[in-house]
Amino acid sequence: MPKFPAYDTLTGRALALLLEGRKITHRDFQNHVASYRLSSDIHILRGLGWPISDRWEVAKTKDKTGRNAKYKRYFFEQKVLLSLKKEDGERLSKFISAVMKFEGRTPSEQ
Repeated sequence: MPKFPAYDTLTGRALALLLEGRKITHRDFQNHVASYRLSSDIHILRGLGWPISDRWEVAKTKDKTGRNAKYKRYFFEQKVLLSLKKEDGERLSKFISAVMKFEGRTPSEQ
């Protein structure tokens, strides 16, 4: 089982979102925690042994140029997430709950 970061860190908060099954981008993370350094937290999590997947996406910007912006979306593959839950589901649930409590979220806000 990979190592857990502290629940009250940006890295912990990123992990909780991913363990909830979310597929997140830098903008998603910015909107959730007011930090635009998701790639740094993903790097730390991978170093802790979390098998996080990613894929490149492209979207038009909303500025006057309408250029294509390239960014990554981070997630756990469904089979990996199921395996993690099977291996240590109670510990994952406790971690997610601790992060949610720290953030002031309720389970209905997942």
